[in-house]
Amino acid sequence: MARVLDVQQAAAGTQRFVGTVGELWRYPVKSMLGSRIPEAGVTERGCLGDRAWALRDLASGRIASAKRFPQLLSFRATYEVEPTPASGGRARIDTPDGRSISTDDPAASAIISEIPGDQKPGDTNGEGVNAFGGLWYALSSAGDQIVGSAPNSGIGY
Repeated sequence: MARVLDVQQAAAGTQRFVGTVGELWRYPVKSMLGSRIPEAGVTERGCLGDRAWALRDLASGRIASAKRFPQLLSFRATYEVEPTPASGGRARIDTPDGRSISTDDPAASAIISEIPGDQKPGDTNGEGVNAFGGLWYALSSAGDQIVGSAPNSGIGY
């Protein structure tokens, strides 16, 4: 466990113990399961690589959320190549049906759009949820559709 010190402005040279960190978790793709990590880089935007990827319906522009689409929590995302401040890394998404895809795979958007029980992207038969009935695309933290290469930033929400 790591000690956490309060580093807010206080009297010069003082520190105040505020707690300990028992575990660190990172979630590469917004609203998907993530993984426990031994350490994390922290930038002014938060934990490096946390929620650096998202799914967006290109027709409406909406970002998918587990609040609206709870079936996203049946996917798990981890990093195959760790992100750095200069490189976005490469995330892997494990699907509920046992497939594993990389975020730089040009077919990632179509694969993620198929939920269990559906026959093609856009079907909503697998979960019986009308709200998921759009073609969803994997996005970089800059909001661009992933079409074969990982983003450079690797950070963001």
